[in-house]
Amino acid sequence: MNWQVFTGKGMRHPLVLALSMPIIALCLALSLLEPQLMRFIAWTIGPIRHIEVSSPKLEQRLRNRYKSEFRQLEFLGFGLLCVEGETFSLLRFPLVFPALFALMMRSRKEVTSVHDRTSFLSAHPIFTSADRTTYAHPSSLGIKFQTAFQDGTILLTKSYADDAGYASMVIVQTVTGGESVSDTWSAHLKRIADLQIKRKPVENLISFDSYVEISRRAASL
Repeated sequence: MNWQVFTGKGMRHPLVLALSMPIIALCLALSLLEPQLMRFIAWTIGPIRHIEVSSPKLEQRLRNRYKSEFRQLEFLGFGLLCVEGETFSLLRFPLVFPALFALMMRSRKEVTSVHDRTSFLSAHPIFTSADRTTYAHPSSLGIKFQTAFQDGTILLTKSYADDAGYASMVIVQTVTGGESVSDTWSAHLKRIADLQIKRKPVENLISFDSYVEISRRAASL
């Protein structure tokens, strides 16, 4: 389970802390049963839909929120592919965990909204590299680069550490210590070159649907 959702800087807010402590205590008490807990949380949140959002207002909010990341990525030749929205039903809020999750997202200054008056939406900018082989995904945790290879391998380079689980075909490398977007990208490029030496051609089918599929494959356990 990604405990950073529950332990970020937003937890310093007294109201957030007061509302969250009972749930955090429950999570810690059930830590030895984490697979069961994860299934329970997933059940309470329900199906998460990934949608491509077309909203100039939402895009501008993302540009304001990730101003530095936009500038650094564009300097490196990346362009904005789309705005991805992750949504789940507002009807799930009475089950506590969905409401807590939404509160945590807000406390971390993620860009959120209500979609179609029925769903909670968390928005993220998705970039592509100049050669259209790599996706970049900035979030409140840091920057993440993803490249897929024709043999099914997925290279994932992050500027932050977490305890998320990934599928067996995913190569994960973490570049931590306050490095810039450029440092993380350089590490990603170096690993791409190493893999290509091993005759692993890069897949360059760049689209929103392709990004969602690669992310789904990477998270499959």
